[in-house]
Amino acid sequence: MDAEQTKQALIDYKLLDNTPRVTRVVKDIIRQTNAGRVETLFVAQDAERWGVFDPETQQVRTHVQSRPGDESLLNLAAVTTLLDRGQVFVLPRSGGAVLQYRISHPATASTNEGIRQR
Repeated sequence: MDAEQTKQALIDYKLLDNTPRVTRVVKDIIRQTNAGRVETLFVAQDAERWGVFDPETQQVRTHVQSRPGDESLLNLAAVTTLLDRGQVFVLPRSGGAVLQYRISHPATASTNEGIRQR
């Protein structure tokens, strides 16, 4: 991603911050990426969250430090987002991860400025 794409994505994010379309909760991020509902994912370069995700039950267990059987949940979210044609932006500062939900219905696009329709 180039600097202009990152800048525009951050503008879009700021327009939707503090709405139900944005979350910083890792468990929600993992569930929504698994459901294919993430358009944009921001991940801090130094952020890490370990845990286990069961796609069948949608159960997410998170840990601050890696335990046996854990995987990098932020890496899982990034890879899943990319495989679903979403965008992932790695930011240089700490701040965890946030996401924006993908617009599901074209009729919704006109009422949600700042989110680009795929």
